[in-house]
Amino acid sequence: MTQANDSITVTPGTGATVATHLANTKEYQVIMRAEPNGHLEGTVPTYTLITPATSAGGVNKIHLDLWNGSGSNVIKIHGVWIQSDLDAGSGANKGMLVDLYRTSAVGTGGTTMTYGGIVSSAATINPKDTANASLPAGVSARFQPATATQAHWLDYIYVATDEATAAQASAYNNGYAINSLIRSPVRGEQSLTIRPSEGFSIVQRTNGNSPIFGFMIDFTVE
Repeated sequence: MTQANDSITVTPGTGATVATHLANTKEYQVIMRAEPNGHLEGTVPTYTLITPATSAGGVNKIHLDLWNGSGSNVIKIHGVWIQSDLDAGSGANKGMLVDLYRTSAVGTGGTTMTYGGIVSSAATINPKDTANASLPAGVSARFQPATATQAHWLDYIYVATDEATAAQASAYNNGYAINSLIRSPVRGEQSLTIRPSEGFSIVQRTNGNSPIFGFMIDFTVE
């Protein structure tokens, strides 16, 4: 865990040595950004939750949930993506509507996701840096849980499920096969924050066929 480790008191005529960099005959003070949690920018422990493209569609189906029962840590979600399986046609030229919810109870049923998995056919959570600590004991996730109590409706997206038409094929060829369910915040905005005893789930609202797709989620633990 890398954090900013010092501060200085600026007093006219005295003070501590600070880093500088020479550019065009002048020395400029070097600044390292720190996050509000004390971590230097780019060092917050980050993890990726990923599922294989094996989740068949279904009306009101819960595809996954992530739960923060750690008691003290805060999870921030930085990206949620849906990947359509282009190897398998859906059998119909229809898309689906997917919702993102904040949840108020840990999900039940389904398959508990492993940490540090290497099998591409199983849902897993892995650190972006192997020096990261393992997830807190209370943080857990389930693939296709039976229940996950909804608390707040956060976002939604319509997802094209295969390249059955020329228009859909063109979209995929232009890089739209991966659908972003939430947008990364610009500097100064809040990230989607999951506090202790909160979670979030991805739920399919409507469906006119049987698409196959997977998910990827980037999140930090602070």
